[in-house]
Amino acid sequence: MKTQALQPISLPAEGMSRFSQFKGFLPFSREKFRQLSKLGKAPQPIRMGIRCTFYPNEELHRFLADPLSYEALNQSNSTSIILGVRNDK
Repeated sequence: MKTQALQPISLPAEGMSRFSQFKGFLPFSREKFRQLSKLGKAPQPIRMGIRCTFYPNEELHRFLADPLSYEALNQSNSTSIILGVRNDK
């Protein structure tokens, strides 16, 4: 019988993560996280395509450190830079 060593579960300090990579750290569902994101009370998603959404790890760490007083930063500029799309109106 093979025994598999357990890897510590952690979220990298930098980079981007999909919801499935950090859902174990949340005490609520994906839908509740989406609702909080929409209200600016959780990190804002960055869309890389129709079915590909990422969240900045720096913001996730800030949110997980103090979820009750978290306020999302205005990330429209960083989102535009990452996607290579201008968001000027």
